[in-house]
Amino acid sequence: MPEMRTREESLPVLLTPREVASTLRVDLSPVYRWIDRGTIGAVQFGGVRHTVRIPAAEPVRLSASPKPARSHGETLASSPRGGLEDGAA
Repeated sequence: MPEMRTREESLPVLLTPREVASTLRVDLSPVYRWIDRGTIGAVQFGGVRHTVRIPAAEPVRLSASPKPARSHGETLASSPRGGLEDGAA
């Protein structure tokens, strides 16, 4: 018999951009840049104030992937603890 899952177990964990920035130990602005560029997957909910949420697997995937190419004026380096840094954190 297949294992039954509750609704909560089947829903992905979604993080705010601020939580992602904290997890990766970067400023908030690079997180929004990565969302705009498609470097990090995100879900946007409509309305007057757009709400953005990022699946919890994305920061893990991003920190494990090769470094994205830098644009002019952007610094991107691996931190000693494995997170990504973009500018001052």
